[in-house]
Amino acid sequence: MSDKRKSRPFSASRQRRLTKRSSSLDSTRTPFNPNSSICATNVILVAIDLRTPKQKIEDLQKEIIESKDESTAEQYLNQLVLMQVYTNLEYGDNSIENARAYVNLSKFYLNRKSNFLPQAKFHALNARQILEYLNIKPNDDNILQNLLAYDIYLTLTKCSINAKQYLLQRELKIKNKHI
Repeated sequence: MSDKRKSRPFSASRQRRLTKRSSSLDSTRTPFNPNSSICATNVILVAIDLRTPKQKIEDLQKEIIESKDESTAEQYLNQLVLMQVYTNLEYGDNSIENARAYVNLSKFYLNRKSNFLPQAKFHALNARQILEYLNIKPNDDNILQNLLAYDIYLTLTKCSINAKQYLLQRELKIKNKHI
């Protein structure tokens, strides 16, 4: 047998792979050619937001205040969710600020009629869990913490009342159908 190997020309894709491999291993850089067939044409470039979560929170608060009357419910919900996410990133899971963000979400869902009562209760319970974790007791020194606790329990009470009213209305509808 002969030691000569048969060589055949490489396909175009194989040549590109070999070129990419060798150029990535070499210290020499290959120049970028926008007309080459390797270049992806459907790449979407997105700007990266380099602001800190605290700056994003401040900007969102301003945006919410400015566009509260003009924004749709979906836009307002997106702003509240972003506020909760950024607050969680900035202050942590178990912080007063995060509990306030949960209360704001809960109030939003509570005002959306009875279809969203489970979401309202879920967020209010998350806020109460944070309050209990921080072991906050009502006193005169911390008026903001007292107001937060009041909002949490008021929201939970409203959720319970609305749920009971919804069940009563549902029972009446069922009774009326059988009559």
